[in-house]
Amino acid sequence: NGILKTEDKKRHPGHALHGCIIKDDAAAIFEKIEEANVVIFGTPVYILGVSSQLKILIDRMRYMVHHNCLRWTVGVGIAQAYYQHGGQETTLVDISNAMRALNMVVVGMGLGGAGVSGPSIGGPTPWEDDGKIAAVEKDSWSMKTAWWTGRIAAEMARVIKTGLENVPKERLEKFWPQPHVG
Repeated sequence: NGILKTEDKKRHPGHALHGCIIKDDAAAIFEKIEEANVVIFGTPVYILGVSSQLKILIDRMRYMVHHNCLRWTVGVGIAQAYYQHGGQETTLVDISNAMRALNMVVVGMGLGGAGVSGPSIGGPTPWEDDGKIAAVEKDSWSMKTAWWTGRIAAEMARVIKTGLENVPKERLEKFWPQPHVG
């Protein structure tokens, strides 16, 4: 955070403040997401898709779609599975689709993020891992793609900041109409 000031970003109208009808601690999370320049959605792979916890969070962000709260926010996905090609691809498609629905600027390697796995051969199985062995760290390719994905996201956030600083606000509004904001 810190690339764009909160007041520089198009936020939701006051009446839509955290439009989820469930009033709980998630409102604080939503506020942080709205203020961020880059949002990383990370999840373990659960049967070729996102975890139920991430799915609930994304579903509760529905009001952000209608008020374009995340316009010009960079979005990245990270999916982790034990095996390479263990469902990271399908999970990243789910995350990428959600980020597009939220009008985010989706970046990353391939499917809008990085698929991370433990070593496909020779590492501890999930039931053998004693919690001290970080199997993911032993997958050098996954670690490199995750690093590059973060780098791409940071660079894109800087490009967006420069663009927003140099394009008049009235021109930006004409560039991308906001059908739900009135």
